[in-house]
Amino acid sequence: MTMTPQDFGVVGDGVADDTSDFQDWLDYCGTNDIDAIVDDTLICLISDTLTFPGASNVDVSRVTFNFDPGSRDKPALVVPTTENMPGGKAIRPGDVLTSA
Repeated sequence: MTMTPQDFGVVGDGVADDTSDFQDWLDYCGTNDIDAIVDDTLICLISDTLTFPGASNVDVSRVTFNFDPGSRDKPALVVPTTENMPGGKAIRPGDVLTSA
C-alpha cells in the first residue's frame, strides 16, 4: 500500500503550511514500515522541524522545502541516526544537501 503526502492533506503549493500534514505522513510511513517516497513535484511551506523516520526508505528529492522566516532558529529537517549516518543530522535552513 502506498500513501502519498497528499493523502494526509499536504497541498504542496508553497503557500499553505504543510508542516503538520507532511509530518503526519512521515510518521505514518515510519510506524507502518512503508517507504516514504514522493513521486510528485511539491513545494512545501514548513514552519517547524520535520523529523524523518529511521526505519523507512525516504526519497523527497522532488520536494522543495520553503521555510517560514519565523522558523529559522530551529532545525528544518532532522534525519535520525542510522548505520550510514551515526549521530543523525540536524539540517538547518540554508544547508545544501547532496547525495553521496
